[in-house]
Amino acid sequence: MSRYIVETFTSPSVAGSGNLVVNHVILSNQVNINKIKVVPSVLSGTNKVEIFKHATCLPADTAYATDGYLETLVDPVQDEDDIVTEKNEGFVATYEDLDATNVMHIKLTNGYVSAKTYTITLTYELVSPYLIITKSTTGDPASASEFTMYVNTFDNKVKIWADGAWRQLASW
Repeated sequence: MSRYIVETFTSPSVAGSGNLVVNHVILSNQVNINKIKVVPSVLSGTNKVEIFKHATCLPADTAYATDGYLETLVDPVQDEDDIVTEKNEGFVATYEDLDATNVMHIKLTNGYVSAKTYTITLTYELVSPYLIITKSTTGDPASASEFTMYVNTFDNKVKIWADGAWRQLASW
């Protein structure tokens, strides 16, 4: 399995001088965005891309934003001696869907007078939501969030919280 997930999709039409939020389904509520490339169907006028942590798209929930740009957006790039080169990956932003719906909320702003679509390529990696607890007394913790693991060094067991209960994975 590859470390990075690469997804390419095209937005619906964004009206001239308008904006549109694309709710793109991703594999986890928590990801690191390693690259974003946005290619407008018409290379005229300014464009803007914003990514929000909530579907409400409030400024306080901004995870990533660009200033107005012309033509194609690529982030990250290597800029050496005034030569700009597209990188395969790097670090762009940490993203967490605070609505817990596995959706990335991408707002596209079209500064041109005519409508256009955007082809978006996202490269991201999953961030482990797992929590590992060490316990040195007998018995299980009362409860936990889904997929929390614990190692009990007194009872010599490893368990995971799944579907509302502790499930034993190993013992020694």
